[in-house]
Amino acid sequence: MERRESTADRTVRDRCITDDQLKALAAQGGVAQICLYKGFINKEEDKASLSDAIRHINHIVDLIGIDHVGIGSDFDGDGELIGCSATNELINITVRLLEEGYTEEDIRKIWGGNLLRVMTAIQDFPNK
Repeated sequence: MERRESTADRTVRDRCITDDQLKALAAQGGVAQICLYKGFINKEEDKASLSDAIRHINHIVDLIGIDHVGIGSDFDGDGELIGCSATNELINITVRLLEEGYTEEDIRKIWGGNLLRVMTAIQDFPNK
């Protein structure tokens, strides 16, 4: 599971992961959590917006599939995306995903289903 930031191919942060790393993550059944921190979403932090976050989600879905994408907020310190700056605005992500053509099942996966799948597999591993 990668719960860090966004994709290096979309921003210039050293901590972001590359497309090759995303592919390797998916090959192992993992999930990449999009971090809603403005500094990881747009090179120009003051312009970081919900649209930028949606572009990151779309990129990862296109690259490795819906089963490997999730969302991790960063509202405990520095989230503040234009259009999604606090927990009361998270619904805006769902609205935008619906407008982009994602199904309710896709959105369930993005909003936690994929993360729960990975966490369940990790917790069940010792029992195998």
